[in-house]
Amino acid sequence: MQPVICFYENKKFIHSTDYQLISCSDEHDALFFLEQIEKDYADQMKVVKINFAALETPFSNDTCKTYVKTPKAQVFVLNSYELVTQKDLENLYPEKMTSRPAYYPTVRENVFLENVQSIKEDICRGRFYQMNYTAALEAEAPERHSLLSSFVHVSDVGGDYRAYLPLGHEEAIHCLSPELFLKKLGPKVITQPIKGTLLSGRALPELQNSRKENAELSMIVDLLRNDLNTLSCDKYNDSSRVNFHRQIMDLKYTAHTYSEVEINTSKKFSEIVARTFPGGSISGCPKKESLKKIAEIENYHRDFYTGSIGWWKGDDFCLNIAIRSSYQKKRQLYYFTGCGIVFDSEPRREWHEFLTKCSFLNLFIEYTPIVDTLAFSDGISYLPEHIERTFLAFRDQMVQIDKYQVQNLYQKIEQELREKIKTADTYKVRAIFNKNLTYRLEITLLEKKNDEVALQLIAFDKFLPQFKTTERSTWDNILKNKSAEADDVLVVNQQGRVVEASIYSVFYKKDGEFFTPPISDGGMYSVYRAHHIKKGSITLDDRTFKLSERSLPTSELESVELYVANSVRGLKKASLLF
Repeated sequence: MQPVICFYENKKFIHSTDYQLISCSDEHDALFFLEQIEKDYADQMKVVKINFAALETPFSNDTCKTYVKTPKAQVFVLNSYELVTQKDLENLYPEKMTSRPAYYPTVRENVFLENVQSIKEDICRGRFYQMNYTAALEAEAPERHSLLSSFVHVSDVGGDYRAYLPLGHEEAIHCLSPELFLKKLGPKVITQPIKGTLLSGRALPELQNSRKENAELSMIVDLLRNDLNTLSCDKYNDSSRVNFHRQIMDLKYTAHTYSEVEINTSKKFSEIVARTFPGGSISGCPKKESLKKIAEIENYHRDFYTGSIGWWKGDDFCLNIAIRSSYQKKRQLYYFTGCGIVFDSEPRREWHEFLTKCSFLNLFIEYTPIVDTLAFSDGISYLPEHIERTFLAFRDQMVQIDKYQVQNLYQKIEQELREKIKTADTYKVRAIFNKNLTYRLEITLLEKKNDEVALQLIAFDKFLPQFKTTERSTWDNILKNKSAEADDVLVVNQQGRVVEASIYSVFYKKDGEFFTPPISDGGMYSVYRAHHIKKGSITLDDRTFKLSERSLPTSELESVELYVANSVRGLKKASLLF
């Protein structure tokens, strides 16, 4: 038999190849099923799986895909088992994977961003305060790929609540969860919700000092305190308390903050699960409305993902939140992860958090060649900012590259341009970068254009690209609406704030100071803008003005002096066509 492996105490695992698998069918009540298990197998060690929607009447969404279909609750009743260490597992199952599957997100970046924005709009309307939004990644398993081998030999990226469950012929779940949902030893019940994510190795104070991450975790702690308070009983007459708040959990590939909430109760397993399931950290707050929105917006049924897996014996048990999980059926593989969305979540940051949480996978993101347009006249203008932007653009597409490699690229480009350009004129150079770090250059003499740029206001309620690539369909569609009299468009976002033009960043002068809209309003990373924001000033007609970030509502457009700029043409006066 394939082994059942489940986290236990003191860094040890429950390991069994002698067990009975009992499943709850769709037509039966999961809670009644768990109560029967509680009666029939009270003193035996059990490993349990409870699906995300097992105890709820699922909200219907006919457009959802079913990537995984498992019984809503399953219990492995262990006839015998042993407690083993990680090293024991490696000795028991020494075979390592020789190839890694390539995982593809099942949701495109633009859809993910729009869904996050939709969640934020519901938060603004007061429907809920926070929601956990998730998505699946899929892959085809290489020949002889084994989730068991993967589980045993990727311990360096797993959390403390890992489990491997064989569900049938060529079907298994592999869970690397770092999150504790519920643990009961004697009368004491604890929960340890996780919120906030940062690539490990970056400055951890950035995570600990984040107001957004603090708010996200604090909301869930409050929700879970309320959930645990429903476990209060006459015997203990206890109320929930927070043992610690926002400690750092460093998982090598990523880091999180987490808290611990506790209560004493005499209630049994099935009643505790009934009052607290599903976990607040992977649904939202308030829970019921969050569950409705999850059904509306996610493109798949979660099944076991974000449910719970754990051990259970007598009145004691320990359940994880089944996150960072894989599922295999024959050659088909799925991996699942997600993000917590609150009022001040930035959609693009949430997309990167989503990718960060699965960065240890062989993640395949469809690559679009990166474009950098620069000015050359005996050297590249704003060279440090060009290097920084191209480095960030590669990282945005999950290309593993360091800044030193990008610096070398630009040294080669500058040398090549010096060899090709022998005049003192200024040239416009379009550099197009491939994923393998090769490039091609398009070189043209810089043409003079009007000193003033005429702009046409265009409202746009989608997300604009953050970096320039050869994929220009978004901007091509916007520019179709530009009149012949306009030199460029001035895009306004859904909140009525100015974002940018198609080839320029926006600047404006108000009360003797210069401002530029923040990137969080939806603009692209701009070399010229980055240089002058860092400098803190901008020069116009030999005068230097203070420069800072400030949104520009359309209601202020008639009362400010408008300018546009890029690294090739510099700062230019702009006017609006009404």
